[in-house]
Amino acid sequence: GGGPGHTDTHAEAAVVAAVVGDTSSLAAGTYAESVAVNKGVIILGVGATTIVAPPSGSPGFVVTANNVTIRDLKVIADSAEGIGIKAADDVTLSGLVIDKTGPDNGGPGIFIFGTGQGSGASTSASSHRLTIQKSTITVAGVNNGIYASDTFPAHTGWLIGGLGNGNTITTGGTPLELHDVTASTVSYNTITGAAGTDVIWCSALSNIQNIFFTNNIVSTASARNLKIVPDWGYVDGTVTTMDTVSITGNTFSGWNTAGDPAYESIQVGAADQATNVSITGNKFSGPGLVIHNEGTTVVTATHNWWGSATPAWGSTVA
Repeated sequence: GGGPGHTDTHAEAAVVAAVVGDTSSLAAGTYAESVAVNKGVIILGVGATTIVAPPSGSPGFVVTANNVTIRDLKVIADSAEGIGIKAADDVTLSGLVIDKTGPDNGGPGIFIFGTGQGSGASTSASSHRLTIQKSTITVAGVNNGIYASDTFPAHTGWLIGGLGNGNTITTGGTPLELHDVTASTVSYNTITGAAGTDVIWCSALSNIQNIFFTNNIVSTASARNLKIVPDWGYVDGTVTTMDTVSITGNTFSGWNTAGDPAYESIQVGAADQATNVSITGNKFSGPGLVIHNEGTTVVTATHNWWGSATPAWGSTVA
């Protein structure tokens, strides 16, 4: 490890040798390693010719420290995640290619760990102020491109994409699944799924609010484009909510109107736990139902381009 201008030949050894704030530069080549990043360093490649290819069943990187940047390199992983993040704040991932297209491609491209279902609220494993930009994530199997696990307190302050910094996320399953991510923005990304829902954003162990999903291009070949779901999957008596959700300026296409059951482009639910939801200025390309509100709180849907689609089901969309 070392400052700018120092090039390392082993990625893991470079992190071990580094001190907080160092830049470890990785030249073009293949690094057959799984790299534990346990201190605040910058890991800098030269683009897609810097390849981290861990042993089978191992992640490319596991980040457990704050203030880590991984930039301009490629990760090829099989049954484990490409990059794992565990209770680490202010992590930036930029200019990455995460390739999970081999025959054994289980596990998400990027996995953000959390408290986990059933472990309650006593152990915090949240990651705050995560930034993911200018990256291409491809998963051939029925898995996630980016997956954030349940946690208490919520993950907060994330930016996935941004103007001029969008990601391309393509998977055989759900490209983007965010549990307990609050006060965060997903914008200017191209998101393409092949099975299930393209994007799931939900509360599970934490109440979440100030959610912005804007200016994305979202296409599915299977089910829904977007699912906003409070209190996801829990039967422990704890009720969590989602408040102030803005879905603006996106283009949605490909939702499955021919299935049994037929799907809508956007599902908002359930009960009265999703409040102040606004769906504004989006474009919907396809037939069938666009918005299904499963609650009784009114969803505001204005200035959208509906094309040949049916705007909404029920009286709770205005």
